[in-house]
Amino acid sequence: MQYLGRIGAGIMVLGFFLPWINILIIKFSGFDILKMMIGVAGEEGLSLPGYAYGIPLMLILPAYALASNKAPILRIAGVFPFIYLGVVVLMVASSLGGMPPMEMAGIGLWVTLLGGICAFVGSYKVDTPTNDEDISEGPADADPENPV
Repeated sequence: MQYLGRIGAGIMVLGFFLPWINILIIKFSGFDILKMMIGVAGEEGLSLPGYAYGIPLMLILPAYALASNKAPILRIAGVFPFIYLGVVVLMVASSLGGMPPMEMAGIGLWVTLLGGICAFVGSYKVDTPTNDEDISEGPADADPENPV
């Protein structure tokens, strides 16, 4: 159970490369969207909309959480997809008009959200001692015959 946060972060990294958007036969992963944003902005010299800068964070935060295994980073990485994708889905849904956003969601989006739940729940298991560790004994290098 202590590795649930890392497993969730790994699932989120995997979900970034799976299809997020399915529109009929067109599928885009988070990585595809990131490549398109960089290509369009680089070729035409355009500035990206503010919400577009969150897409790289969908990969960077879980990758850093996976490497560091620190509870606050796991919590941020676990909550960020829900907040970010909630805002973006509402913006996209209002601009598209007809197509419901849940019909466009691909497996990668659901895997990313599942990984976010695992990372957030697992972050509370990172700092707690396991049953093998007895925190009442004191430091391991203490001399039991010579108490201070």
